[in-house]
Amino acid sequence: MVAIATAIGNTSRVAISPTWQESASLYMALIGSPGSGKSPAFRWGLRPIHDRQAVWEQAFLAARAQYTQDARSEGADLPSKPVRHDVWVGDSTMEAVAALLQRNPRGLLIANDELGGFLKNFNAYRNGRGADREFYDALWTNGAHKIDRKQADAEGFPVSYWLPCPWISVIGGIQPAALAQLAGSTHHEAVHADGTVDRFLLIWPDGGGDRLPDASIVIDPAIEAQVAACWEHLWEFETTADGRPATILQFDAEAQALWTELEQASFRARHGPIPDWWGGVLAKLRSYRARLALILHVLTQAGRPIGPISRNDLARANQLVQYFEAHAWKTWQMLYAEGLSKHASGVLDWMRRRGTTGVTLREIRRAEAGGVRDRGQLERILAELVRRGWVRAEIRANPRTRSSQVFTFLGTPPDSPQNRSNGASDKALDPVQSPDNPPDNRQVPPPCPVSAVADATAGSPVAATGLSGGLSGHPKSVDTAPRHRFESIPGLSGEAKRIAEAKAAYRQAKGRE
Repeated sequence: MVAIATAIGNTSRVAISPTWQESASLYMALIGSPGSGKSPAFRWGLRPIHDRQAVWEQAFLAARAQYTQDARSEGADLPSKPVRHDVWVGDSTMEAVAALLQRNPRGLLIANDELGGFLKNFNAYRNGRGADREFYDALWTNGAHKIDRKQADAEGFPVSYWLPCPWISVIGGIQPAALAQLAGSTHHEAVHADGTVDRFLLIWPDGGGDRLPDASIVIDPAIEAQVAACWEHLWEFETTADGRPATILQFDAEAQALWTELEQASFRARHGPIPDWWGGVLAKLRSYRARLALILHVLTQAGRPIGPISRNDLARANQLVQYFEAHAWKTWQMLYAEGLSKHASGVLDWMRRRGTTGVTLREIRRAEAGGVRDRGQLERILAELVRRGWVRAEIRANPRTRSSQVFTFLGTPPDSPQNRSNGASDKALDPVQSPDNPPDNRQVPPPCPVSAVADATAGSPVAATGLSGGLSGHPKSVDTAPRHRFESIPGLSGEAKRIAEAKAAYRQAKGRE
C-alpha cells in the first residue's frame, strides 16, 4: 500500500471540500519481534520502488557521462547539468530531505528496515535542540514549508529551502520493545502530546504460530506482467510545472453521502466519553480514510480515464481504516498495560471477565477485585485504568435512585455486539451489497487487474498483516486486537448533557490520582 502511494506521490489529491484536500501520503510502522518476518515482506513490498530508483539512477549516470563528454568538446555549447531524480531515500538529515524534495516535487519515500534508526537521527546534529519531529509532522499535511539556515551556500547566499507542496511517505519496522522511540516517551500523555504517533498507521500482526511459510509458491508470470503494467500506468501521472498535483479528484454523489455518514459517526466517537489520547488517533484516521480512498481509486483506474471517487472505493477505504484502528487500539492497550501494579492488573482482569457490562466502584469493592478493599486505593487504580484507556468512566442516571459513576471495560473482542458502531448503516459500510448483488455473493470485477496486484502482493507488508483478498477483497478483522467501538448516543435530546457528564467523570477520575 505504501509503495502504491509512493508511485502516486504528489500527482493527485482528493478534494473533500473547497478548503480540505488530502494526498496519498502514508506514515506506517510495522511492529514485530525479531524473526517475525518483517524484513522479507518489507523488501518484497517495496521492490517496485527500488526498481524505479534503479531506472532513474541509470538514466542520470548516462546523462552525466554525456554531459562530461560534451563539456570537454571544444567549441561545443555547454549543456545544462543533468538532475538526479529520486523516489526513495534511507537515513537522511532534515536538510538533506528538504534538498531532495526541492528537486523531486513528485515526492519521496523514506523507508527504513528498522524505523528506530530513522527516529534516532532526529536532532542528531543539533544536540537534541532541532525540529526534525516538527518537520515530519508538518510534511504529513503536505502544506507549504520553509527552512532557513545561517550558513551560506557555495555561492555565498544564505541556505534556504522553500517547499511549496512537499510530499513524503514513511515506512519502517520496529520492535515492540523499541516502540517508545516512535512515541518519544514512555508516558502515555507525553506520547500523544504532539500527535506524531497518531500520524502513523500501526500494524502489529499476530504471530504465525506453528505454520511455516510455503516456499513452493510461485507467482504466475502473466500476473506479474499485469502488475508491471499497473505500475507503469501509475508512474505516468505527473505534477504541474511548479510541482503541484495535476489531478484533483472529488467524491461522486453516492460517495459524498457515505462520507457524510462516516464523518458523523467519527464526530460522535471523538466527542464521546473516550480517553483524550484516543481522540487524536481517531482524528488522524479521518484523513487516512480519504487518503486510502484516493489510493484505491487511482489504482483501480490506472490506464483508464480517471473520474470521481466512487462509493465502493470509499467503503473499501473505510474497511482499511477499521483494520488500522483495531491495530492502533491493540498496540496502545498492550503497551499501556505494561507497568501496572499487581492490584491494578487484578482489577483489570476482573473487569475483563465481566465483559462490557458497566460496574460501579461499590460492586468492584464487594468483589474484592485484585485483592483491593480500600476505597481510596481502588479509586486511584480506576483513575489509572481510565487514563491508560482500558476503562471508560461515565455517569449513568437512575430514575429511582441517584446517578452513579460506572466503569466499563473497553477492550472487547471485535465481534462483540456492544462494539458494533451505530454511526453508519451496515448497508453504507458494505461496498458491494445491493439487491442484485446480495451479501453472500459479493463480486467486484476490477477495471484494472487489481486482483492480480492482490495475488502478487501475497508476501507484501499489507498481505503479511492479515488482509485477506489483498486490495480487491475485504479486510479480515484482527483476531486478537480489540475493535474499539464506542456506542452511539441515540437521538439528540440530552446528548450534550450526557457527554459533558461523562467527560466530567473522566477528568474527575484523572484528578484523583
